[in-house]
Formats: sequence, C-alpha cells, structure tokens
Amino acid sequence: MASVQHKLLRTANAPAGGPTETETLVCQALVDLENNVPELRAELRPLQISAATEIDVRGGKKAVAIFVPIPQQKAYRKVQQR
Repeated sequence: MASVQHKLLRTANAPAGGPTETETLVCQALVDLENNVPELRAELRPLQISAATEIDVRGGKKAVAIFVPIPQQKAYRKVQQR
C-alpha cells in the first residue's frame, strides 16, 4: 500500500522543504484512487508528483497545477484519458 510520502518525489527543480497542504491533498487523492479503483491500481501505483500548487483564476475560482517528473508524463496522460 502506498503512502503520501511515497507519492511525492522531489526533483531538482521542485521546491525544497516538506510537503505543502496542497501537495499532501493531491498525494492522498492518488493513494485513495489507487486503493478504491481496482482497474486503475496497477497504473497508479508507480506514479508520483514533484509539486502541486493552487492558482487563482478568473471568477474567484482556484485551479491546482500538478507537476510530474518528465519520465512519468506519458503514464499520467494514459491514466488521465480513462
């Protein structure tokens, strides 16, 4: 079973320090999907993020930008299509 710490991989360009609240929430969501959706479990297990940040957009809404390691980008696109 994956943990939140396992899902966060700090790359050279990622911010130093511990995980932010947004990063923790994104990692927890990945872990929850991995545990609760059997057909995605094998594809989600190796995936990690390097950073996540909240961005204010028009209309008072917020968006989350998730940064992934380049070698895993193709795998993320494959999962995202499902």
